[in-house]
Amino acid sequence: MYQTSLGDSIERQSFSVAYGKPLRVEKIGTGEIFTLTLTRRQNGNIGYTWINGTDKAKTGEGELYEKYEKVPMMPSGNVKDVGSCLRIQLTDVALEWSAGSTDSGYIYYSPRRVTLAYQTED
Repeated sequence: MYQTSLGDSIERQSFSVAYGKPLRVEKIGTGEIFTLTLTRRQNGNIGYTWINGTDKAKTGEGELYEKYEKVPMMPSGNVKDVGSCLRIQLTDVALEWSAGSTDSGYIYYSPRRVTLAYQTED
């Protein structure tokens, strides 16, 4: 199971992701590669699918959404999370997502654990 350390939270990076464009996620140390694609669903949520680059039988999917409640005068801002689903799980690799626009969002990751790039045609 993925665990976050203080170092991960300090070094956390964001990656702007366009929905529908496949990403290459490479695990540091092992070289394990995943292709990850996020798409907007009809219900407004974001779906994701992934496939392992070396073992095509290893695949997964999920749904992401933000669910917040407006709260006046909270020290951490004006909203409180009331059931969002923000985690992208690729076997033992966990990433976090947040909404951006209708066409894109953000993935948060630790560069000590993975690298992210848009998938290129081979």
